[in-house]
Amino acid sequence: MRAGPGNGLSMEFDVQLYEYLPSTTASGLKVLIHDNGEVPFPEDGGIMAGTGAATSIAIKKTRIKRLASPYGDCIAKVDVNNKDKNLFAEIGFAYSLNACQKSCVQKHIYISCQCCSINFPCNEDALQLSTGIVAKEDNTIPICDTTDGKTFFCIQDIEEEFRDNKLDCIKNCPPACEKSSFSTTVSSAPWPTRDYRQTLLRQHGLDQNVTHLLETGERSFLKLEIYFDNLILDKIVGQPAFTWNKLLSDIGGQLGLLLGFSILTAVEILELVVVDLGLGIGLRSLWRRQIQK
Repeated sequence: MRAGPGNGLSMEFDVQLYEYLPSTTASGLKVLIHDNGEVPFPEDGGIMAGTGAATSIAIKKTRIKRLASPYGDCIAKVDVNNKDKNLFAEIGFAYSLNACQKSCVQKHIYISCQCCSINFPCNEDALQLSTGIVAKEDNTIPICDTTDGKTFFCIQDIEEEFRDNKLDCIKNCPPACEKSSFSTTVSSAPWPTRDYRQTLLRQHGLDQNVTHLLETGERSFLKLEIYFDNLILDKIVGQPAFTWNKLLSDIGGQLGLLLGFSILTAVEILELVVVDLGLGIGLRSLWRRQIQK
């Protein structure tokens, strides 16, 4: 593996703008860089790559490793004891802060609306165990019917509380013990050029002599390049501020500073107790026996 634009992933897309709804305000793709095994949430972030342009994304990876209990409250990526905090584990995704927050939304939808939103996984066992609410029919939680007005507004109220950060379980979502974050540098330029646009249209089986097809090619195509800016991996590793070795060292250092206490002093005290006092007690016992005789 090498760094640089020529050694990454290069893709060309036709987003078929004619299929867009009239209410669509932007054309292009949403690009989200995330760790392998982590469920992506493009609605919470990402980079917009617009049509009619070549978008170049240089990424740099940082690996973060936090300390678990008793030093911190992070959760391992695969944690069978916290299934209610990661409903996405059922479909093979690891724990993340966003996954926990989305699981919190699903939990509140089940509590308030008695159903599961189609937007999130529905782990029936985890939901019933964490909420204490048993499904009415054969322990099966139904999918929310958003065509029903009552259910629609119930879900809408929960999502509004989530946006306003009013759901209580969101505060109980600790970070993951291990996480990869990606910093990005984005640049773009108009693409394709007129000459290359005609070549592109021919590759897609279109007639470059038709004016509206040329316009479609200009508005529907985009190029995306993703590559590593460099191959340097930054690691942020948490370490205990105090260990048993450091604690004992500090105790010994404080005793030496304040009392003049050292290993030699400890040996002398041991000698006094074992040798001198022990010998004195032995001689005293022997003398008493001689007197008794």
